[in-house]
Amino acid sequence: MWRVPGLALWLFAAPPLAAQWSASLEVGMHRYWGTSIDTVTPRDPARARPSPSTSYAARVERRVGKIGVGVGFLYSKGGIDVGNATNTVQEAALLKLYEVAPEISFLLASPGPGGALRMHVGPLFDRWQPQYEGEDPRQRVGARAALGLDWSLGGRCGGTLTGEVAVIPGVFNAEDLPTEFERRSTWRRAISAGVRVRL
Repeated sequence: MWRVPGLALWLFAAPPLAAQWSASLEVGMHRYWGTSIDTVTPRDPARARPSPSTSYAARVERRVGKIGVGVGFLYSKGGIDVGNATNTVQEAALLKLYEVAPEISFLLASPGPGGALRMHVGPLFDRWQPQYEGEDPRQRVGARAALGLDWSLGGRCGGTLTGEVAVIPGVFNAEDLPTEFERRSTWRRAISAGVRVRL
């Protein structure tokens, strides 16, 4: 168990010349699947899940050689989709998501001057806040894996493009759903782009 804290301590205590801090701002698009399914109509079951939404994130990272550690803070506001393969009804602006995402990254390749292809992995700590009266926030803990491409924009600035997959326990509580619906894990795929600045 000492290896992960030891690695993080080594990264943050590394000599200044060997390490590099950076901060980034990103805008992304989230799409969800899973979450819940109607068990009564197996031929074309209805599903309830968060609707596609736009996300806004800020990240801070420190890299030493090929390894980096960082943390991201994300906000998103979306609705709820209910429907089957042919018809879907969306209720907008019903869910807010606040997320904290610590991560470790590993350099996979360096495509071109200033370019970096990295793998990012880590846990997710989500707070889902329903936007209707009388509902308490839902706390969920999950996991995330992503591929990120960085490239130089000149000076200290660079561009970022990231594709990710994440999974958490189902966003809805059992009492949120009709009795014939079964809760499932909530899966998320996302793509985001942004600007990174070396500090």
